[in-house]
Amino acid sequence: GDELDVISTTQRITPIGPVPLIKRFRLTGVFETGLGGDEVTAYVDLGIAQKLYRLQGVVSGVSLRVRDPQEIDGGALRAALPGYNVRTWAEVNRNIFQVMRLEKIGVFLILTLIILVAFFNIIASLVMLVLEKRKAIAVLKSLGASNAMVRRVFFMQGVWIGVVGTLAGLGLGLLGCWVLARYNLIPLPEGVFPLAKRLPVRIEWRDLLLITGCSFGICLLVTLYPASAAARTQPVENLRNE
Repeated sequence: GDELDVISTTQRITPIGPVPLIKRFRLTGVFETGLGGDEVTAYVDLGIAQKLYRLQGVVSGVSLRVRDPQEIDGGALRAALPGYNVRTWAEVNRNIFQVMRLEKIGVFLILTLIILVAFFNIIASLVMLVLEKRKAIAVLKSLGASNAMVRRVFFMQGVWIGVVGTLAGLGLGLLGCWVLARYNLIPLPEGVFPLAKRLPVRIEWRDLLLITGCSFGICLLVTLYPASAAARTQPVENLRNE
């Protein structure tokens, strides 16, 4: 119901000189695209806009909607529409996607450091276990246990750590995603994050399976050195003073 005056960049000649065209509009509704810029964008009737800018029967731009926005090829569109200034949605919002790309790189580096810490923690715990069980390993080998048997025991220990840790992390992660999607625990301030009112959550199952497989594979990888060290234990050296 509010009224506002829109001043055009075109001018008309009057006895007192050039005067910009002014048109009064009444606000009939509010829209939200979620892509930013809603505060400085208004929609009016095409005919009125053409009169306001003296573009009778002419438009200054055309928007095209495609079935798959991810498959947009700006180069192909420019080649197909010579003489037109073609901009894709990714090019229009280039700054937003650059910021998101930098954020993804930062998160990747942080998670890599966390994984490296977990990597060395697993190795340290298994090495300490091997040191604590040297005498027991020596007794087993003196009773006829082979290197492969000892190596298999500690390898299964690492597999157990990998299975429990990976499943626990997977369960806690999915639970956290469910809680964030159901409850507005992290409200986003308006004007700073125009894409959503609260933190959006979407689970990519392909990425989830990839991360789970990599986590389990790393756990198996780090058990190789402790298991090999346990298999190289010499019974005579560890039972000499017993």
